[in-house]
Amino acid sequence: TYKCPLFCKHCYRECSMKREEFIELDLIKKIAVEMKEEGIVYVQLTGGDPLYHPNFKEIVEEFIKNGIVVTILTSGFYQNDKIFDFFEKNQKYIAGVQVSIDGLIDGHNSIRGRKDAYSRSMKFISKLTELGYNVDVVTTLINQKKEEVFELSHILKEKGVKRHRLAVLIDAGRSKKNGINADIRKKLIVDEWIEELGKIISDDSFIVQLEEDHNFHSRHHCGAGFKLLRIDPDGFVHPCLMIDYPIYDLNKGSITAYSKEYS
Repeated sequence: TYKCPLFCKHCYRECSMKREEFIELDLIKKIAVEMKEEGIVYVQLTGGDPLYHPNFKEIVEEFIKNGIVVTILTSGFYQNDKIFDFFEKNQKYIAGVQVSIDGLIDGHNSIRGRKDAYSRSMKFISKLTELGYNVDVVTTLINQKKEEVFELSHILKEKGVKRHRLAVLIDAGRSKKNGINADIRKKLIVDEWIEELGKIISDDSFIVQLEEDHNFHSRHHCGAGFKLLRIDPDGFVHPCLMIDYPIYDLNKGSITAYSKEYS
């Protein structure tokens, strides 16, 4: 889904609560079975915020039922006792949860467009670490000060987060409209901060790294379309996770047919 409780300045998909796109549960059931048949063992649920899909719990359960390892990317803004009961019940089947935190209280709330975004996301993180979850936090570098990011990293380690991942902007959607540009200089800054933070804070229980550990300068194939692919809320396959380029409709075909056509 592209529905999200936040209104982030840099969201490349321009997600918000006004977005109504949801992938249908029947299509999820079909996809989960086809993944099992094809030996695909990993799925990442993202958005928007997947916790705002009306069938979030059923979607997770469908993948679990078919032996698919699940990870979840969320704002961490959604929380109630029932959702934590669900996470506790399925802890051994959900490999990890990634939450987006872009700074300390004022900075994060300003970027995310909600005055309670930081407190609610931090509470969500605390609840999951108490349940024994592997929690990652990703911070997108916009214009934050080094000191803010470093202090955040220390706070996250104290909360039991496993990885703090620093990310570079994607130059699209709201980031482009708001004039928040991605460039090579920001990537170099991220590299410098990761190296410095690693020396200060990384150990066997906590690591700071580049989001997805992608090599910005790599000439190797990124894996788009065969190692990784994205399925949007309408059921279209995109070979790139970040760029909208629909090439196959799973409502009319199957993952097996897609693999044969584009292998």
